[in-house]
Amino acid sequence: MEASISDGRRELERHLEDQMRAQERQLVWVRFGFALLAALYVLVIEPSLESRPILLALTGLVALSTLAIPWLLTRFPAREVGIVSTALDMAAVTVAVYVAADAIDAYLFYGLVILGTALRFGLGASIWSSVVMSGLYAAVVLIGSGDEAVRQLLPVRVGYLVGIGVVVRLFSRIVIGRAIENARLQQRLAEED
Repeated sequence: MEASISDGRRELERHLEDQMRAQERQLVWVRFGFALLAALYVLVIEPSLESRPILLALTGLVALSTLAIPWLLTRFPAREVGIVSTALDMAAVTVAVYVAADAIDAYLFYGLVILGTALRFGLGASIWSSVVMSGLYAAVVLIGSGDEAVRQLLPVRVGYLVGIGVVVRLFSRIVIGRAIENARLQQRLAEED
């Protein structure tokens, strides 16, 4: 009896790992698309940014790390790959916000990291990441921004980032719930075969 329970648990874990790998592969395309959009924004819409070379190099680094994710998924568990890519996203957005500190809407890139965190790790992680992102954004603005308008909007934007975490939490609940349900259905089909 215990052997069948542990076999069932292992099978469910295998299905969940497969779901997480599929989700990471989907997030690769999303991350790559946003890196492309960021590069286009820097090149076309804001070509006069002083920090343009740094932002383009950072975008290239994110694109390269994104292209490495499918290879990493063949060698490491999806959860660890997700943790590393989330940390890279946090660092990249923080550096981008720091070098473009006077850009009014740069903080919105943190929302993308919060969304990725919620889709990868679930409910509590989305709130945790929104609090961490809010702290990183506040630190960057207080250290690097000389623009008074950016500093005055800091409390409101920190509130927006926490709010994004709450909203994304609800969205991730649906997505993760469906992924778990799909893994259980696949397990049942495998047991019936």
